[in-house]
Amino acid sequence: MRRLLTILPLAVLCALPSPGWAADRCGDNGTTLDSNRLVRLYTVRVKDPFDRRVLRACIRATGKRVVVSETIGDSQEEFDDWERFRHVRLNGRFVAFEWEAHYEPWKDDPGDHMLRIVLFDLLKPLQRNYDGNAEGRVLLTAAGGVAWVERTGAAYAVRGVRRPGGQPKTLAVGSIDPGSLALRGSVVMWRADGRRHSASLR
Repeated sequence: MRRLLTILPLAVLCALPSPGWAADRCGDNGTTLDSNRLVRLYTVRVKDPFDRRVLRACIRATGKRVVVSETIGDSQEEFDDWERFRHVRLNGRFVAFEWEAHYEPWKDDPGDHMLRIVLFDLLKPLQRNYDGNAEGRVLLTAAGGVAWVERTGAAYAVRGVRRPGGQPKTLAVGSIDPGSLALRGSVVMWRADGRRHSASLR
């Protein structure tokens, strides 16, 4: 199968007829993943040969809809090439998630396997991609800071981005329990060697 997409889809905006319709139009389409006073985040299944599931956001104040990401070849046993999102988190105007794609070799294309942590500002809209893979969950602050745990050889590392546009930093490496990662405000917490640790994303 040919490579389907080379990177995450760009945001697609489409305005609804009137801002006054926003509440109704944001209310019942697709399957809701999360929502707040600014945004409703939901998925819709597209019936086509590529078995797509689209992640969308509806901006309540304007009624605009934003395509955040999508899966392709969601039934991985049936497709050689696939893309997917998971560990989706919403906080205010920001969405963060892990994105993974696998492409089989085809003709002169050697194929590829990619993992990214994605931060999406729904009101810009603006997308940031960071190399990394999340073991279990992605955490997101109201200011757009992101944290996750990823495997590094035999150990685990806590990785964090303090603000949109910043670069990922390693906050800790060791025998970290990925399931212990938690967020309180802008403070990331985790357990390692039986002790609780923390770092600020401010």
